[in-house]
Amino acid sequence: MDSASFTSPSSIATLSMLGGVGKTDGCFLSIPNSSIENLLFTASLMPGPIFPVKRFSDASLKNASVLQLDTHSIWSLATCLPRDFHPTSTPFFLRIESMERVLGNVSWFSARSASALFRSLGSMDFYLLFIIYKGVGFAPAPESCLLRVLNSCLRYHTMAPNHLISFSSAEKPQITYWERDEEKTAVIEGEASLLFEGRKSCVGFRGRRNRHRCPYHYEGRVQCPFCGSKDISRIYTRHDFRGYEELEEEFSKHRFSIYLVSFGERIKCGVTHQERIEQRVREQGADYYSEIMRLQGAEAYEMERLLQSHFGFSNAVQGRTKLKLLGQENEAALENAIKEIESTPPFNEYMLDAPMPRKLDYPVPEKCTISDCIRGEVKGAKGPLLFFENSEGAYVTNMNAMKGMFFSIKE
Repeated sequence: MDSASFTSPSSIATLSMLGGVGKTDGCFLSIPNSSIENLLFTASLMPGPIFPVKRFSDASLKNASVLQLDTHSIWSLATCLPRDFHPTSTPFFLRIESMERVLGNVSWFSARSASALFRSLGSMDFYLLFIIYKGVGFAPAPESCLLRVLNSCLRYHTMAPNHLISFSSAEKPQITYWERDEEKTAVIEGEASLLFEGRKSCVGFRGRRNRHRCPYHYEGRVQCPFCGSKDISRIYTRHDFRGYEELEEEFSKHRFSIYLVSFGERIKCGVTHQERIEQRVREQGADYYSEIMRLQGAEAYEMERLLQSHFGFSNAVQGRTKLKLLGQENEAALENAIKEIESTPPFNEYMLDAPMPRKLDYPVPEKCTISDCIRGEVKGAKGPLLFFENSEGAYVTNMNAMKGMFFSIKE
């Protein structure tokens, strides 16, 4: 098999020569350094396609593209593969082998298992990465798949290192984010500069004790279906205990507040633990709120559903809607909603005595421009809306829209 080594992307003559040979047996690239950027540059310089390797007895390799990589590079590839490489959703597999031997009896990997495997490897220097197509009648050019892997790696390694999980503003504006594989929190105050970039990527899920990264590096949405099905927040948002059945009995003893909040003329009905009702409505950035009922366990969630269905109250109000309704406070809308429930049996039988709207105050500027970054002195927040000022004026950033995006902190 033809092979060549490149320690920098400047060996154009060698690359040209390599591209002109091995069209029968395929091309074999040996990349001993750890640079993904050089790896991509090398592939882009190839004058012809990267041909399938045919010197292996395994018939499945006839539609494979092969790279020989050092430990760091193959680990980088394994840990940042896009969601498309999960075996259940793609027409091709990855197969990774040692130069010396097949790694155990397992040779097919999802991104997650490959990542775990290469974390444990120590002394082996080189590995083969096979991108193998499967499926009847599926035969695209192998080099397109290879370049897709390399582009994904380059995007991952040049992307900002921080990945926004969530934003909270109950007390001070605060973000929770991934710094590589470590979960961190930071208060956003004073002079701040956060620049967001790239596509949204799944933020993973929270279990009983820890938060976990998405095993599939799912792109295009804040949380993929897999992580959504694992997230413990389903207990509180949907009263869904699948995967957490042991918590159902304990949860049934909790006391909950059912509340109404207003955003302009929009009325939302929600449920939260009794002791944190004001914190919860502040997190949402409501103009006015009123606690209307107190129930226990599943009864509270069933009442919430019935109120939403019967009176047309919203289950959620999107950040972009809250942005449009800035400055349109309407106490009368909430007063009318309360009166309607009080006059409607059997709902009125569960009402607290004389519920009244309560106003919440926020540091909202008279006029502000929408921004997709944070660059100036932070003035405060109204739910997901963060306000800041700089020499050019007052700005607002919808932090809900930034969830799942990568960001860098500029000094």
